[in-house]
Amino acid sequence: MNEQKFIRELLGDEFAQTVIRECGLEDDPPEAQVQFITLLGENIIQRISLEILKALPESEIPKFESFIGSGDMDGLRTFLLPHVPDLDRFIQHEAMKEYEATKTRMHEIIQGQ
Repeated sequence: MNEQKFIRELLGDEFAQTVIRECGLEDDPPEAQVQFITLLGENIIQRISLEILKALPESEIPKFESFIGSGDMDGLRTFLLPHVPDLDRFIQHEAMKEYEATKTRMHEIIQGQ
C-alpha cells in the first residue's frame, strides 16, 4: 500500500478522526496526524502489555512473551483468559486510560505547561 493511501485510510477512520479533533490536531498536516495516531497506538499496546505482565504470575511471563513473538493472537487470548478476567473489558479499559492520559498531556503541551 502506498503511503498516501495509508494516510487517507487511517485518517478516515472514525476513531482517528475523534482523536485528532479531541486533541486539537485538525489543522496539523496529515503526516503529523498519522504520526500521532501511530504513536498513540504504540503507547496503548505498551500499556496493555505492561498491565498484563502485572496480572500474570512470574512463571507465566516467558510463555506470554513467546505468544507475543509468535503473532498467535488466538493462542495468546486462550492463554490470557484464565489470568485476566474479562479480557476484552480489561483491554478496553487500559486503552481508554492511555488515550485519556495522552489527551491530557497534549492539552498541557498546547497550553504551555
